[in-house]
Amino acid sequence: MKVYYAGTSKNHKIMVQPGIDHPEISDWFYPDGKSKMLTVQFIDGVAEVEDNLGQYLIDKKLAQKSFLILPAEVA
Repeated sequence: MKVYYAGTSKNHKIMVQPGIDHPEISDWFYPDGKSKMLTVQFIDGVAEVEDNLGQYLIDKKLAQKSFLILPAEVA
């Protein structure tokens, strides 16, 4: 899934720990049960992530589903 950074920087890195909010997703945990810290790198405002992580980022308003489209006079 492609997600888009909602901020002003085109190249941005965020770190998230989604297992804290979603203990039912085993991919977000180490075998010992600790929640993984995941890094998402946005390049030119876009990051390619797994669908469940993309939905997490969108739900938390850390990313959006599409680029923000601005009128020409604003951009």
